[in-house]
Amino acid sequence: MKMKIITTIALIIVITAIFLFNYSFPKEINIVKTAIAFVEYDEHPPILTKVHVAGTMYRPVFKQHRFEGKITIDRHDFTLTEQNIALPILNRENGVNYSQLVYFRDTKPFDPVAIASIYYDDNFEQFTIVTREEWIEKTPQSLYYIVSGQSYSEAFESQKVLSDRLGDDSFVAPQNSLK
Repeated sequence: MKMKIITTIALIIVITAIFLFNYSFPKEINIVKTAIAFVEYDEHPPILTKVHVAGTMYRPVFKQHRFEGKITIDRHDFTLTEQNIALPILNRENGVNYSQLVYFRDTKPFDPVAIASIYYDDNFEQFTIVTREEWIEKTPQSLYYIVSGQSYSEAFESQKVLSDRLGDDSFVAPQNSLK
């Protein structure tokens, strides 16, 4: 009888471990957020835009988290492709994720068209996309930001929340660059 109980408990533990190792706890995301786009230290006003995120966040217990889906940004036609994006989460701290966002050409040779760093929370409520100015067809000298919010103050607050939770402020626009 005692052996049966131990065997049953061991079997339950093994089945639970296999389940936790293989199941990825998917979470559907379908959100449209207002964001501002601006160039670091540029005197021009920010541009309001919309960021559309549709896909699935996979959150396995023992494996790397990832997002698979589409991230399209109004005013950036190269993001409006039919391609699904796979964002492996390279760093994750306190509910803030860091990934590399890469868009590829629709036709052969399928070269990368644009690359950016993206910092975002698990629901994409707050995010910062940081890249170079070539996204807006300028000589790449300064950083180009697309940040959740409708104003500089909301964008800076969004970046501050993410950087405080991540413990890294390297992606935050210098406050004096926010006019």
